Amino acid sequence: MTDIYRGVIANGGKFVGKIKVINNLNDIEEIDDSNIIVTKNNSPLYSVAFIKASAIISECGGMLCHLAIVSREMNKPCILSVDKATQV
Repeated sequence: MTDIYRGVIANGGKFVGKIKVINNLNDIEEIDDSNIIVTKNNSPLYSVAFIKASAIISECGGMLCHLAIVSREMNKPCILSVDKATQV
């Protein structure tokens, strides 16, 4: 059985890739365009990771947060408010 996690779609789309969890700024160096990044925080400090990755999942945020706006500007799939995303 597959667990289902729900969130708010900030920007729709599909992408299949390797999941990379970002816990701090040092993790950004390992991100490339084959990655889906998962973060607890959608701080503007992570903007470089948002630019490098091809899709984004975040535990927090809503339709008007920084990450939602950035994902729409870059047209990258983005799901926000996914409970415990970095733990799964």
